Amino acid sequence: ADQIATGKSIKWKARNVRWREMKVHKDRWVLSVEGTLVAPDTLGVKIDCQESLIIADQIATKISPSSYHVKFKGVQLPCAGANAYQRELSRIEMMKKFLKAL
Repeated sequence: ADQIATGKSIKWKARNVRWREMKVHKDRWVLSVEGTLVAPDTLGVKIDCQESLIIADQIATKISPSSYHVKFKGVQLPCAGANAYQRELSRIEMMKKFLKAL
């Protein structure tokens, strides 16, 4: 959504979201979230298929024995590249820059 002005925010609605987690270490999970994001009708945004690196804090609040309210707060960085190898290099480069900035 590169035609959105800097400083402007968009509130998306999510539909048919599937959340999968797999514990791979004592304190580490692999996360996969898939679903449909819908922009407000009044926005008039053209969305292209894109891949992004998302670095975020997750805040999960238990609301029942089997339910959580989940919030993410972080950054989304576009991954440039024409193929999977180039996208992976972009992700690695962006992660290194992010970690260096901490």
